[in-house]
Amino acid sequence: MNLKPIFIFVFIIWVFCVYGCLSIKEVKTPDKHYYVLEYSQNSFRQKRLPYILKVKEFAVAPEYRGVNIVYQENQNQRQVYPYHRWWISPGLLISNCLKQDLLNSQNYKAVIGEASQLNASHTLEGTVEAIYEQDRNDAWYAVLDLNVILEKRDLSSGHWQVLFQDSFSAQKRAAQNKPDKVVQAMSLAMKEISHKIQEKLYKAMAQ
Repeated sequence: MNLKPIFIFVFIIWVFCVYGCLSIKEVKTPDKHYYVLEYSQNSFRQKRLPYILKVKEFAVAPEYRGVNIVYQENQNQRQVYPYHRWWISPGLLISNCLKQDLLNSQNYKAVIGEASQLNASHTLEGTVEAIYEQDRNDAWYAVLDLNVILEKRDLSSGHWQVLFQDSFSAQKRAAQNKPDKVVQAMSLAMKEISHKIQEKLYKAMAQ
């Protein structure tokens, strides 16, 4: 029996396997990039109110619930970056920014999160209706839409009363057509919306 053709066949298979494995090892997966929102705080100092405000984690519209950053190139379409992601869910990201801004204002007796055991006199909750990159012909933009609800607890009955519900939107142009620049623009959008929410929130609670 001539074994030479068998040896040749086995050798060829071995060569393909070795070089195939080497080629696979040489393919480098792109690094993942994780982002948060960072901005200088707006100064909104008012007379301190004797209330404890609880900021709940925001809900998120279904199309933006993942941590991958969403972008739009065409109307009625959404795509996600596989390697550009938010550090945490958009709902927690936004509510944490707002809670920190309210804390820094020192306008309230206390500002707490959901984990606190303190009895809040007011609660702020909301929904991230949109948080995405919009690619236009002239530039890329950060789009942020929030809907918030402020409630007050009635001391006699313990029931909660809605003081206001309102929507806040901002669009900021990115300095360059890059995901990290869109995140910087999103930070500016959050800064603008946060200031508007703080103004309306304080006015409602001070009445």
